[in-house]
Formats: sequence, structure tokens, C-alpha cells
Amino acid sequence: ADEHREEQLRGELAEERQRAHEARQVAAALLEQRRRVSVEATEALLTCGSALAGSAPGGGGAAGGQLDMDRQLVLSVRSRELMEDTLEQRLAAIHEQVREAEGAHAQTVLELREERREQQRLRTRASGVQK
Repeated sequence: ADEHREEQLRGELAEERQRAHEARQVAAALLEQRRRVSVEATEALLTCGSALAGSAPGGGGAAGGQLDMDRQLVLSVRSRELMEDTLEQRLAAIHEQVREAEGAHAQTVLELREERREQQRLRTRASGVQK
């Protein structure tokens, strides 16, 4: 009976190890996604900054009326604000996914530790019975 229980615990331990491994992979993928979004956001902000500089009076924009330049500047600022909002939302979603993956990983680690303690307790008990 103890051998059967120990074998069952070994199987559960292997499953827990697999789940912990998968959780680490998910967390790594989410962190990589977060990095890519951050790079994308930086590139987008640089592009917007360049567009704003090019459309500002004296910034090298095409010659035209002050009204056209002002309108272009307002549109560029609004576009940049919308892009920042979108990127902030994406980044927040990725942060939440990372937190969830870290929570799942922590829970798995706790369960794995508990299983190890139980397995050690059973081994100790089984070795005491065999003596």
C-alpha cells in the first residue's frame, strides 16, 4: 500500500514539475511579448516625435498657411495620444498576463513543495515500518 502511494506521489510530482516548467515557459513568452511591445511603443513615439517636429513651424515642413500647419500639428498630437493610449492598454494587458502566470507558477511551486513534504513523510514512515 505504501509502495503504491509512493508511486502515485512520484507520478503527481512529475506532473507538478511539468506544470511548473510550462508556467515558466508562459512567463518567459509573456515577458518577451512585453519587451516587443515596449520596443514597438518606443519606435512609435519616435516616429510621432519626428512627425511633430516636421510639421511644426520652422521644423522643416512644407510651406503653407499657418492654419494648415496648426491643423497638422493638432492631428499629429491627437494621433500620438491615441497611439500612446493603445500601447499603454496593450502593455497593461501583458503585465496582467505576466502577473497571472507568476501567480500560477507560485501556486504550482507551493503545491510541489507540499507534495515533496508528503512524499518524504511517507518515505520516512515506510522506512520505519521496514526496520
